Amino acid sequence: MKAKLAAATKTKLKTTRTKARILRLALKTEYDLFNKDKSATKAFNLLAHEIKDKQYFDYLVTPGGFIHFKWSARFANVIKDQKESQKIIPALKKLADETIQNFWNTLPEKTKQKLQSSVKFITFGVDSNNKDGYGNVIQCIQFVALFDTKKSKVIHWTGKSYPTTYDQKSRLIEFEDLKTHFVKVNKETVCLLGCHDLKIFSPRAKAIAGQERQLKIKEFDKLMKQFKPNIIIQHPHTTDTYKIWNTEWKTVEKKYPFVTEYVSGIRHYNNGHKTRETIKNVLDKTILGKVETIIF
Repeated sequence: MKAKLAAATKTKLKTTRTKARILRLALKTEYDLFNKDKSATKAFNLLAHEIKDKQYFDYLVTPGGFIHFKWSARFANVIKDQKESQKIIPALKKLADETIQNFWNTLPEKTKQKLQSSVKFITFGVDSNNKDGYGNVIQCIQFVALFDTKKSKVIHWTGKSYPTTYDQKSRLIEFEDLKTHFVKVNKETVCLLGCHDLKIFSPRAKAIAGQERQLKIKEFDKLMKQFKPNIIIQHPHTTDTYKIWNTEWKTVEKKYPFVTEYVSGIRHYNNGHKTRETIKNVLDKTILGKVETIIF
């Protein structure tokens, strides 16, 4: 795949940083989500090749569902009660951890060494789907993992807490503990979001939310003010127009002035249809601060 390196800067809110400390892997192609065709491996090989000597990053960001793992047969039966479904998160997390570890361990040694010397942490979007005999998703989970390259292991887990209303509410295993979205690392506080979690900042979502969602929105607002994250990293699955997230990011800028940097992981794709905007436009308008982007 031909590499493309883009440096994007948002100038509306000033930053004191002169160099990007966030590296984003943006995808523009369909690929095997289980990495059977080694596309994910090739993407990381490209990253390692494109990072310049003496170029260092605190975070490497991947899109939501960057890699998938097979749903455990132990949980073939759908668990409809959200409280009950929480009980299987540890087992699914173990499978997700093994998937990330296997991906990392099977990278070429040269790629790993370059990433370890140039990147402190990697955020991985890791998904799994329980499907029926017709291929329909009947239950799913969407993890976000913070991976320490020096330690070669995941040091923090969270996952999607705010499902889409039209199709996920009945099947997503939600991360009910909203505190998991906040992690103190690298001498700062980072807020890690799943794909649709960013909609928790949507004024429209707040206006039409039912009681359950209103409580979740209020709790997250309270946690934002408590932890005061200076950086937010979101992990969307597909983004073919920045307008999907624009209102939410603008709300963050207005409501939480302590957030000085943010970034959306990008997979520029529209389910086989023509994308609505150029990848450059999407990349430029889904960040705050300086972000370096490598396109695969």
